[in-house]
Amino acid sequence: MNRNYLYGFFAFLFISATYIFICTINPEKAYKLALETGPIEICSVVCYILCACLLFYLFFYSKSITGIYLFRTNKNYFYLLLCLFFLISLGEEISWGQRILDIKTPEWLNEKNMQHEINVHNVGTLFTLFGVRINAARIFYLFVALFFVLIPIISRLSTKVQNIFKKINLPIAPLWIAPLFPINFVIYELILKRIIPVDSPRRLDETLENNFALLFLVASISFYYFNKKNSSQPRAT
Repeated sequence: MNRNYLYGFFAFLFISATYIFICTINPEKAYKLALETGPIEICSVVCYILCACLLFYLFFYSKSITGIYLFRTNKNYFYLLLCLFFLISLGEEISWGQRILDIKTPEWLNEKNMQHEINVHNVGTLFTLFGVRINAARIFYLFVALFFVLIPIISRLSTKVQNIFKKINLPIAPLWIAPLFPINFVIYELILKRIIPVDSPRRLDETLENNFALLFLVASISFYYFNKKNSSQPRAT
């Protein structure tokens, strides 16, 4: 069996196991695990820190004497953009250090934020576009669907598109990881709507977010090894 299929299978089992675990343990224990600054959130924070460090490392050491990166720069700024994405995700996860620094939520944000914290992912509506309500969650899921799901699939299906991505040195997540992002979300939605009562103390949203963070870390590690594997090879002009 292809090794990548095994990776995907074991990752699927792990994601499923996290939901099974959180749904079967004592509700009070499940609630404590998902508390702010609890084990699940700490795991997410560690994943985002590692992702940001890996991507900044790749950006810092990326160089091209031929200038074939995006906009003919000598550094791969895709790595820096991904690093910023993970740093923003980290900041949102810890409410930008509000609890650590004991910062009071500004009044204008306190009224809009559902959890009265310094972050935007708990704000119901950031703005509307063509009559569609846009919030941080929709922006997040759109980016994940585009970069970590659609791009790996399109790259595999079209050689022409794949060559374009290679020309601009766009990091592409492994194909086997692409379906795991929607699978994580679908499992969450099914459990939330079919199994867990509305008033349940089990915080499935923290499990959902933590699984995304873990998948991001796996993708970041794959970028690192792909870059390491190809660093000694001459770049095409």
